[in-house]
Amino acid sequence: MRAPWLVLALTASCLPGGLARPDAVSDLTLKVPAILDHTLHCDVEKGEWEVAVIADSWTSGGKLHWTVDGTYTEKKTIPSVAAAEDGS
Repeated sequence: MRAPWLVLALTASCLPGGLARPDAVSDLTLKVPAILDHTLHCDVEKGEWEVAVIADSWTSGGKLHWTVDGTYTEKKTIPSVAAAEDGS
């Protein structure tokens, strides 16, 4: 076994109380992200669309649904590419 101390540390961190100091654990309040701003740009020369969305908290990406007639829909995934320094 390469690193028995690593297995011990990971196991101990799963115990009630774990290895974290109580004063080092923050109380997180999760909320649904709200869209603050968005842009949609078509580069005709490249034949590409660019979509940018600004949200008030971490989104972990998004989904776009494109349609012309409301019947046929294409679903595209867009990645999150940046976040605030505090991770929000």
